[in-house]
Amino acid sequence: MMFESWLARLRDRGFVMCPASSAIPVDVRAVAADGTGLHFRCRGVRVRLAVYRPGRAAWQTPLRDENWAPEESLELWERRPLRDGTVPAKGRLVFVADGEDGAAEPDAEIVLDGARSRGWRGHEAGLLRTAEAASLFENMLLVAGLAAEIDEIPDAASPPVFAVLPSTPWPLVQADPAGWDGGRIVRQTDRQPASEGAHPLPSGVL
Repeated sequence: MMFESWLARLRDRGFVMCPASSAIPVDVRAVAADGTGLHFRCRGVRVRLAVYRPGRAAWQTPLRDENWAPEESLELWERRPLRDGTVPAKGRLVFVADGEDGAAEPDAEIVLDGARSRGWRGHEAGLLRTAEAASLFENMLLVAGLAAEIDEIPDAASPPVFAVLPSTPWPLVQADPAGWDGGRIVRQTDRQPASEGAHPLPSGVL
């Protein structure tokens, strides 16, 4: 599967895709049809899906200051609301703070810890092929309650192990993932290291 063909499939399903998404390492920003913001990243030994409640996604577009000479061009940015899926020129998706005093942290984060579940030791997540990254993305959508079903699990004998880290209470992360995981989803209510048997996922480790 080619990266651009994957993005095209997601667009066909109603996702608004950020043009700045990259294939190596996989880094995809998108907005689901219901307005939920998504940031899917494969870095180091972890694969993460940050989930933002509807209304927190916006377009960021460059704004040139005409008072500066070209050789001293100062690039500013302005934010625009999402409208009918139209992608503005040179626009990129960003996720804004939740409230005036809030931080731009996700409302929930779903994490695959490759060091624990797959024996990764370096930057294996950043080298994932598009097909495997796309499969993990679909599984994470299911965990987040944003997909009803998936066609297949990457390894039916050993499905991926995810941790769900909600930073604020939000109904989406409480969705029942249809029992497909066999108890392999670890749910935490904060970003502190998990207790025994769960995943050690401190914040800030990418």
